[in-house]
Amino acid sequence: MVQRSAARIPPASARVPYWMRASRGRSRPRLDIVSEEDASPAVRECFEEITATLGFPVVNVIFRAFARYPRFLALSWDLLKPNVLTQDLFDKTQVLRRQAQLVVRENLGVGDHRAVLRMRGSSDDALARIRAALYFVLYCDPFLLLIASALQSSLSGHPLPGKPWAHLLPMHTNPTRFQELKLVEMEEAPPAVQAIYSEITQAHGASFVPTDYRALGRWPECLSVVWEDWKQRIQGPAYEAGVRQLNELALALAQDLPFGFALSPQTLARAGFTPLQVSDILATVDFFQGLLPALIVNITAFRIGLEGGCRPAPNP
Repeated sequence: MVQRSAARIPPASARVPYWMRASRGRSRPRLDIVSEEDASPAVRECFEEITATLGFPVVNVIFRAFARYPRFLALSWDLLKPNVLTQDLFDKTQVLRRQAQLVVRENLGVGDHRAVLRMRGSSDDALARIRAALYFVLYCDPFLLLIASALQSSLSGHPLPGKPWAHLLPMHTNPTRFQELKLVEMEEAPPAVQAIYSEITQAHGASFVPTDYRALGRWPECLSVVWEDWKQRIQGPAYEAGVRQLNELALALAQDLPFGFALSPQTLARAGFTPLQVSDILATVDFFQGLLPALIVNITAFRIGLEGGCRPAPNP
């Protein structure tokens, strides 16, 4: 992600974000985000390999956060890359997307954002462009969740066992879905969008506006409609339960990845990381592994809202 500025992380005494209550986030990392401009040549080379392998037009914040510790970025990517290149990982991302749809359609429901935006003057062409942007971030996020889940599992004492026949799996290179993803940064956004961004960072307990919302910042009316509707739905137990289910599914799928690895705090210590650095790395991985399920549920809801919305399934 492009990251030029960051709001301060809310103090520890602030209300625990809904996604952290619903997931396993344990502590707040420092989250010093490294920009491509400030990255060392070795880190930029790693960024380029990651985006080329994943087929992303931007470097996601999770990798920019890891880049605070360049050796950890390189080590984690070396361990993850064999899985990223398999069809198996693609298939698992589809499982996560289907689960997110079930959470929204059966338990939460979402308003008809398409009808509201049409009444406010949005053209069908504009709505199609918005849906395309949402489809793309929803394409990206499950990959990132599986990556974060694999790292968290291993760092928490549950190394990935892998499969003896993994080397027989066909390799697959991700296609680039967007040549360019235009993101609206906080300092570039109009005041109304800045206000929404501030609400979003507070709700997520983050020091940055996630890419998902900055992609929607191109369409202020849409961002306003979807966020005003959805922020009313993210405080209840059904939402927290749905995010937790997606979180736990991602951890289970990560344990089933074909290429195993064992990355532990002891491994990092032997590699020369200090106890404080190891603690910050663990907190950073926890943060993103907890944040991404909430993002996936939210963007799934926005996409469904732009397709006409849905009511939650009636209780049996």
